[in-house]
Amino acid sequence: MHREILFHRVRSFAYLCTAGIPNRSPTTVAMTDRYSYRSIWKVVWPVLVSMLMEQLLGMVDTAFLGHVGEVELGASAIAGILFMVVFMIGLGFSFGAQIIIGRRNGEATSSTGDWRPTGKVFWTGIELLAVLSVVVYLLCIPLMPLLIRGMVSSDSIFEACGSYMKWRLPSLFFANLTCMFRAFYMGTKQTEALTANSLVMVGSNILLDWLLIFGKAGLPAMGIQGAALASTIAEGVSLCFFVLYMWLRTDRRMYGLDSVPKLDLTQIREMIKVGGWTMVENVLSLGTWLLFFIFIEHLGEHELAIANTVRSLSGLIWIIINSFASTCSSLVSNLIGEGRKEEVTALIRRVLGLCCMVCALPVLLYTLFPKSVLGIYSPDPVLRADGVAALLVMALGCFTSILGNTYLNATIGTGATRKAFQLEIIALAIYIAYCYVLIGRILRGAGLPPSSTIAIAWSSDILYGLSIYLLCRTYVHSGKWKSIKI
Repeated sequence: MHREILFHRVRSFAYLCTAGIPNRSPTTVAMTDRYSYRSIWKVVWPVLVSMLMEQLLGMVDTAFLGHVGEVELGASAIAGILFMVVFMIGLGFSFGAQIIIGRRNGEATSSTGDWRPTGKVFWTGIELLAVLSVVVYLLCIPLMPLLIRGMVSSDSIFEACGSYMKWRLPSLFFANLTCMFRAFYMGTKQTEALTANSLVMVGSNILLDWLLIFGKAGLPAMGIQGAALASTIAEGVSLCFFVLYMWLRTDRRMYGLDSVPKLDLTQIREMIKVGGWTMVENVLSLGTWLLFFIFIEHLGEHELAIANTVRSLSGLIWIIINSFASTCSSLVSNLIGEGRKEEVTALIRRVLGLCCMVCALPVLLYTLFPKSVLGIYSPDPVLRADGVAALLVMALGCFTSILGNTYLNATIGTGATRKAFQLEIIALAIYIAYCYVLIGRILRGAGLPPSSTIAIAWSSDILYGLSIYLLCRTYVHSGKWKSIKI
């Protein structure tokens, strides 16, 4: 009896949390979404809000830790990106699953009328990512200290990074499974779920950051460890929310989510074939971003603190770009599934136009009020002054990132994940060589002030954006992807 009462109370509370969120049916999507500017914005808006909310996780951590010390601020950059490299294994795999779900959703919309294959892909992804999370976590326990020691020269930063990873690594299981829920809702264009989930996760993370970093409400002040633990708990809250949302607000029978299917080896091979390349591509891409901060760390702790502050502010623009780029990938996959391959390039142009307009707002803010924005992260006037030039380079150079990331994700959306991986390797090789020569050799011995050093170093992002744009644009407009079947 008590168990039944508890069950109904939990269900009632979960329903209240998700009340007011529209429940879109596949029929409505098929009738109304014609990939105009308005329909693109309708899909991307919830994704954008969701990712902006999630970006607050890192921004809040950085803002709080900036008031703890420069060592904690710099260490959070290294450890945070290192965690993201590990996390990209699951995220990249789920992104490949999203492409398959989008293709099945498009086929159901245009011809078959059967959306159950999307659920089959979802369950297969959940099972594979659950196993993958355990394996990766067990490997990270002995390897992570060795990796950090080989990357940083400062003993204080090494110790701080180790403390962070101790509490952050357990969240891999929560984060990876959450990725499959996102892949399902992105692939089926039911993106409203992402916004609701992010509000819950960010709210819990901000509260926990305040409690655990500074030791409020009788809790011990854990510093950088508190930031990591807060993020881990927030990831668990996010996964629980998605489970409840799918249970209460999604037509589980229509999408084949009402029962777990038997493992299909053919389905597994297909997911690995598509998702394997995106998984490796994401790990390598973020790994080179980590190399950038390793180069900066060897310039000094002050330079690393500046770079981490600018990195956190670049996250706002990156989130906007990634929201549009990932939506473009999903819409391209749906469009091909509907048999409308000739409209792909027009869709990409519309996405690019909308993304540039939205990114212009933070670029204007950063350009007009750089010191005020930097002041959010640190009360140190020297750090704020030294970060202005790098902030301006980052802000004005973001438009090359828009071009590059949109075309890269469009290439992935066509199903040409192996080709996207090959093109990414070329662009990353150019990026690494540029960073090695510029930061590791020229700037390290140039004796320039920190403000000029970080600003010049950030030009590497511009080079990468242009490289991947030219490579992927050439491939997309060649039309070679039209013969690919998933």
